[in-house]
Amino acid sequence: MSGGEKIVNKISKRNHSLTEIRFVSHTESMFGYQYAYFLGVMTIGFPVWLLLFLLRPDLRHKMIVFGLIGGIAGPISEFFYLRDYWHPITITGWPIGIEDVLFGFFAGGIGSVLYEELFGKHFTQRHKRTEHWIFFIFPLIAVFLLTFDKLFPQWRINSIYASAIAFLLTAIVIIFKR
Repeated sequence: MSGGEKIVNKISKRNHSLTEIRFVSHTESMFGYQYAYFLGVMTIGFPVWLLLFLLRPDLRHKMIVFGLIGGIAGPISEFFYLRDYWHPITITGWPIGIEDVLFGFFAGGIGSVLYEELFGKHFTQRHKRTEHWIFFIFPLIAVFLLTFDKLFPQWRINSIYASAIAFLLTAIVIIFKR
């Protein structure tokens, strides 16, 4: 008799109306886990995105643009995380699903305007830039990719930790650049 069965027998002896206790697998439950990722994205990501979209009409364009970028980047990033960290069950049953696109879209849109909304900042046009953004973005991407590439495969660090370190280093570069 396993530990789980001992607990079932003790409960059954105390409460005679309880006839059977058994574990239900995800295939026997009402939904299963097939819709969990989708429901999580829609119950957390969508309401926050919609609230920001409705509260800040001046940031709508930015939310949509960065949402589309995130919607493309979301499924692409899954190729890294599917190796060792993340194995979601999607609606389609494929390793990469519509949930990844939605998550990327909502995360990109929310992340692009959250600072402005939380701190009450408003978009203003910069007059003259002394440097072009292209000279900044390529070294930034290089820092991220080199960090992620060196930490993940060669040192066998879990991909989520490698990306967290790469994002942290990228954020440090952005902070010092500002």
